[in-house]
Amino acid sequence: MMPSPLTATRDNSASTTTNDFLGAAPLDWYNAGAPGDGEWHSMEWYVKLNSAGGVADGKARFWLDGRLVHDQSNVVWVPAGDNPSSYQWNHVWLGGNNANTYTPASEQWYALDDFVVSTTYSGPPAQPTSVTAAAGTANAVSLRWSAGSNGVAHPVNGYRIYYGKDAANLNMKVDVGNVLQYNISSLDPATKYYFAVSAYNKGSYDSNDNEGMLSVTASATTVSGTTTTTTADAVAPVASISSPATGSTVSGNVTINVAASDNVAVSKVEMYLNGSIFGVVGSAPYTLTWNTANSPNATYTLTAKAYDAAGNVGQASSSVTVKNAVAVTDATAPVISSFSMPASATALTVPVTAFAAADDVGVTGYQITESGTAPAAGATTWKTSAPTSFTFAATGSRTAYAWSKDASGKVSTAKTALVNITTATTTTTTGDTTAPVVSIAKPVAGSTVSGIATISANATDNVGVKKVEYYVNGVLRITSTTAPWTITWGTTNYPNGPNTVMVKAYDAAGNVGQSSVTVNVMNDKTAPTINVASPVSYYMNSGTLYLKASAADNVAVTKLQVYVDNVLVLSTSSSSINTSKYVTIGRHAVTFKAYDAANNVTVVNKSVNRLK
Repeated sequence: MMPSPLTATRDNSASTTTNDFLGAAPLDWYNAGAPGDGEWHSMEWYVKLNSAGGVADGKARFWLDGRLVHDQSNVVWVPAGDNPSSYQWNHVWLGGNNANTYTPASEQWYALDDFVVSTTYSGPPAQPTSVTAAAGTANAVSLRWSAGSNGVAHPVNGYRIYYGKDAANLNMKVDVGNVLQYNISSLDPATKYYFAVSAYNKGSYDSNDNEGMLSVTASATTVSGTTTTTTADAVAPVASISSPATGSTVSGNVTINVAASDNVAVSKVEMYLNGSIFGVVGSAPYTLTWNTANSPNATYTLTAKAYDAAGNVGQASSSVTVKNAVAVTDATAPVISSFSMPASATALTVPVTAFAAADDVGVTGYQITESGTAPAAGATTWKTSAPTSFTFAATGSRTAYAWSKDASGKVSTAKTALVNITTATTTTTTGDTTAPVVSIAKPVAGSTVSGIATISANATDNVGVKKVEYYVNGVLRITSTTAPWTITWGTTNYPNGPNTVMVKAYDAAGNVGQSSVTVNVMNDKTAPTINVASPVSYYMNSGTLYLKASAADNVAVTKLQVYVDNVLVLSTSSSSINTSKYVTIGRHAVTFKAYDAANNVTVVNKSVNRLK
């Protein structure tokens, strides 16, 4: 729960008392220092329920005039046996100047004479961090600090420096405005001083400044008064990037060399990549290694910043282009454009009159078989060039299947050729010469099919049907030896558009009857598209990794997932994702996956590098 602001006026009470929701008597959290000056004051509260009933991890905070005066993290708001989800902080009691007058059990109350409620939050800025103090002369100390962060955006109107010779009594202060460095002058020589910094703001609804907590105390000792006055070092270091050369093209691991010099000494060199810090080197040689394989191919600005002990900064920039080899993804199997053999032959070895195949990358293997099952890509029977002949296993009506493959191991769909082979030893026998009669009941010629379709045939013979073969686009799919003559056909493995279904019926004498129909296959083969809105930058400087993407499909997106380092973060049936995950310092892999109802999937990979 965020702080709740109230502005109280003419407060003559001497204490502020708050009940902890559990006891009949109030619990005194903050007693000393309550204003009794009759002036307007700003009061703010923050309450967070404990994680479970009876667990002492609830929080309570109280600000007076923007200064945190009470901070407790062990409150049992919800008693043992109760569920925190059934509790909420819904109001605060204010009024009276006698604790015995307003002591309602399970409430909060404050003794005030008059008050005004403000509905606009006026919280103070966060505690400044990284405060450093360095003596410059016998009478001055230079201070530097950084703006703090507490997870809530608060405006900063300025900073105040509190200082003194006793760390427990910073009895002097100066308002320095909205800056992050300041020189304190008029100090005693050869004296140790202690310094702390606070930030403040003031809205139109505030009667006084909202001043945040003091920073951690820093100290510095002014130099001896006998030292002659010297001019402060105001000369910035000189920096240059000696390699890689500006305008050059780089790849792989690149060494970045920086030359830096100063009239006194260089204290450190920072290297930035497109404005994000990449690394820090504290002493010469100022060299860093950049693995460009982790950066997308693009033009980058390298900036080197050289610092001296006085805080002077010199910098230099250069522009380079990253160009790493992009792996070619072969997602398409080869296609056989032509394959033919003579319709009849008198020998088992039959010439191949045409065999050609094409691939988006390149065809690496050719093969002819008598089986409709695709050969394994790793088989030793593949040829590097198209065969010019093929030897069949026996005479009769034979089917040859032509195959091709590419370097990624994808095997084409077969193309067939029918050859009737007779030899001198073949004898003509008399007997059954009547071929079976076969027709295709399903699918109907000219119909549209998708998914799992049914192929159903009617077959009869004057003697008896021995077997029925089912072909799609000339490729044998299955052989059935018993009625009913029905099989299933997975159409998703075939191209959209016209496809030919053929059925052959055989009798015991080898007579063959056949029937064919052409149908239109229509399956959704279009994968979704993914638009990644975050992360867009490779580098990040905080632990929160924001994950945001949307997907679209020609039909509909059924599932969208995001992984970080191969661990699923979120899976949703929505077409968009907007979430976040904490990550540690270092490189992390981000993967988005989008699916549609046909199980088409698109994968988008990103990588990020948390620097600090």
